Amino acid sequence: ALTVTANGTQLTIKEYQNFTGTALDLTGDITDADGNAYTITKIGDNAFCNSSSLQSITLPDSLTEIGGSAFVECTSLESITLPDGLTEIREGTFKDCTSLESITLPDSLTEIRNETFGSCTSLQSITLPDSLTKIGVGAFAECTSLESITLPNSLTEIGGSAFYNCSSLKSITLPDSLTEIGNNAFGSCDSLTEFKVTDGNPQYLVVDGILFNKDKTTLVLDPAGKLVDFYQVPNSVTAIGNYAFEGCEKLTSITLPNGLTKVGIGAFKSCASLKEIILPDSVTEI
Repeated sequence: ALTVTANGTQLTIKEYQNFTGTALDLTGDITDADGNAYTITKIGDNAFCNSSSLQSITLPDSLTEIGGSAFVECTSLESITLPDGLTEIREGTFKDCTSLESITLPDSLTEIRNETFGSCTSLQSITLPDSLTKIGVGAFAECTSLESITLPNSLTEIGGSAFYNCSSLKSITLPDSLTEIGNNAFGSCDSLTEFKVTDGNPQYLVVDGILFNKDKTTLVLDPAGKLVDFYQVPNSVTAIGNYAFEGCEKLTSITLPNGLTKVGIGAFKSCASLKEIILPDSVTEI
């Protein structure tokens, strides 16, 4: 039996349930001895963490919130459908669910919190809702089987390391609504060969698969899977962004323009083949 707390007719499943079954069905009528009806609206923090035998979950339509790390390390869980009324999934909810292959997120969701799907190494596909505005830090980090993902036009922010080491990700299109990309958001994505944006994107510009700001004064990101050994940074560039070339292991030589003033943190981190960088006299910040 599950332990719960009640707030009127609304139930919260408490933390650390020590669930050992293979299937979990939270739907159906819930009544007490007096015939009073209740609905499950929340799954608490760590509620089913480390339930390694859990393979399937059926969630009620009444559910509005799933707590932090609620299903962390449910290593046998293969798929889950989230109800339309769900408005909040907290940090690390499905982290280390290494058998999870697909998931559909409801239209009611506006944010994917930090590390929500981190290290879901079997995750191949995920459907993001048109309501989504933010992808948190490390939200899909180490999802090594993820080959593609469609970012909705509502998205404004991608957090740092959001897709770090998504080593099967090959291409990604950034929506016009996007205004912020965090540090190392696509770091060590070894198969990523290009970024794409629409011609009318107000924030970003892509030239030969490389991401720049709109006026081409900042080189934002070079995809780690781009197979080039030499690159000449355009003369218009005055700043190279944080972790811009991180993990570009094929890069052996780079020419920096004379007007360059800033080289961001970790800009050339893990460029294993890069032998030499000559910084122009114009650089004032590293």
